Amino acid sequence: MYQSYSVKNHLAEFSRWSKISRDVMFNACLQKFSQDETCRKTLFRTHGMTLVEASPTDKLWGIGLDKNDKRSEDERTWRGTNWLGETLDKVREELWKKEDFRKEREQIEKESLETRCQLLEHFPL
Repeated sequence: MYQSYSVKNHLAEFSRWSKISRDVMFNACLQKFSQDETCRKTLFRTHGMTLVEASPTDKLWGIGLDKNDKRSEDERTWRGTNWLGETLDKVREELWKKEDFRKEREQIEKESLETRCQLLEHFPL
């Protein structure tokens, strides 16, 4: 009896969390990147790019593939939904439009794509 209740309760909690988790993550990321200039500039350097959570074990927030897997290069072959990448893309675009960050945006717009990619490669994760 307890096990049955526990499973049902877990499924109900998971269902509730699934309905709000993307909004919760969006708001958390929006706060983080609004407050942390280094992280925000790094996010801004990805402007015009699609962000991907290349996690072979996460098919919900990630693409279900490792970054070294050739299939990760083609969205049609992803095994996951990439909710984290989509969320970060939305956060970036919202912050990109804010007047408060105009100077940062203008600075990054002056950087070449090559420079931006080099800086992103050396950003510690």
